[in-house]
Amino acid sequence: ERGSAALIVDLRGNTGGHPRLASQLLSHLVAEPFRYFVGDSTGSGDLASLYREQVPANNTFTGQVVVLMDGAGVSTTGHFLSLARVLRVATLIGEESGSSFWSNDNSHRAVLPASNLEVNVPTHIFSTVSDGLNPTRGVPPDIAGIATPEDFLEGRDSALRHALDWIDGH
Repeated sequence: ERGSAALIVDLRGNTGGHPRLASQLLSHLVAEPFRYFVGDSTGSGDLASLYREQVPANNTFTGQVVVLMDGAGVSTTGHFLSLARVLRVATLIGEESGSSFWSNDNSHRAVLPASNLEVNVPTHIFSTVSDGLNPTRGVPPDIAGIATPEDFLEGRDSALRHALDWIDGH
């Protein structure tokens, strides 16, 4: 509505969340339908629809998109980053994510009776389209924006600085 030419999505420190939210965000960035999860559906639960084709939102953003990322990006954040890369909807700036295009969840919780320790046992692997991504590594950034010790000491946000420079140059 305001005619912004660029959008910065800051996912640093984002340890995940519900994949439906990531799919909704992606739907505002893509021009073509996409698949969020690949493989077999997990049944009729609220994740089943993510195995089917997702459609772009009516009000997609058509400007430049930059996503800031770091090593805390795991679970659904890794899914989002992998799809942003594969679908080429954003330039990724920052540090390699802490997870990649797959993660496990649908956990079954159990309390061990002798110790009262709570254990989560994942029961399903969730995977996004992974063209060219390494399953043993996180999602790599397009532009490294790793903070130096001087950046921390002086309160500089090097990833944001790289993003703003990139936007100014394009």
